[in-house]
Formats: sequence, C-alpha cells, structure tokens
Amino acid sequence: MKKNYFCSKKQFTCALLVKIFFFVILLSMYCSSKLTAQNQSHEIKNDIVLFSNSLAINSSSALFYIRRADAKSVALKNDSLLARTSYNLGYYYYLKNNVDSAHIYLKKGLEFAPFLKT
Repeated sequence: MKKNYFCSKKQFTCALLVKIFFFVILLSMYCSSKLTAQNQSHEIKNDIVLFSNSLAINSSSALFYIRRADAKSVALKNDSLLARTSYNLGYYYYLKNNVDSAHIYLKKGLEFAPFLKT
C-alpha cells in the first residue's frame, strides 16, 4: 500500500491557521513586554521627579521615592536609570552629611554612566 506523504488541502489550511495563531500570540507577548518596560521606565522617571520635588519639603518622602526608583531600575536592568538613581541617592546622603554613603552611591552612579563605558 502506498503512503500519502502529502496532507490534504484542509489539513494544510488548518496547520497554517494554527501557525498564524501562535505567531500572533508570540508577537502580542513580545509587544506587551516592550510596553511594560516602557511603562516601568516612565514610572521610574516619575519617581525621580517626585524625589526632586520633595527633597526640600520632606526628606523621608524623598528617600522613599528614590529608593523605589532605584529598586525598579535594578529590576529593569537599565544602566542609564541606575546611574540617575544612584547619583540622586548619593546627593541625598550628601545633603544629610552622610559622606560615606554619598561617596558609595556617587561612585556607583559613575559606574553605570553609559558615556564612561568603553
């Protein structure tokens, strides 16, 4: 008996639709992850602005916002945002006369600065 290695037109159409369906699902997952990263980046920048605005008014709120921004930057693995949050943490500690902590965070900020990488 001869085996038929070719599928029917109906089977071919069904297989093609399944492949298209999975492609659309993968594409939507990829796009949503990009949007999530953009949203997180936007949230971090907002926290940095809130830090700057509250620094002179309420230092404990300022520390809360910059620590939250730093934690999100670490999770996002964004060197540019890590440089900004580290610098701002250093600045916060400098204003509080905690020179040792300020030095640590300012040095860390320089390590993440993209223009210094070779």
